[in-house]
Amino acid sequence: MRPPEPLSSCFFELAKHLGAGSLEDYAYDLMDASDFLEALDPPADLLTASKEDLVAYKDWGREHRDDPEMDATWMRRRGRAFR
Repeated sequence: MRPPEPLSSCFFELAKHLGAGSLEDYAYDLMDASDFLEALDPPADLLTASKEDLVAYKDWGREHRDDPEMDATWMRRRGRAFR
């Protein structure tokens, strides 16, 4: 099953430049962000997310997860999902 747009196009472009391991890391990071944004009320996606949505994603990932993210993990996720 293909991921929905805009993830499908994003992965297609990334696959041209990344190895399988890096592409897998990007996939987990981007799909995690996408799932979080879709659960918001009202739902958002990577293209329509506001600054407040991104701050909420950061707070959730760093403080409210069962296994909170460290600074390095957040920096990697931020760089991949929100370029």
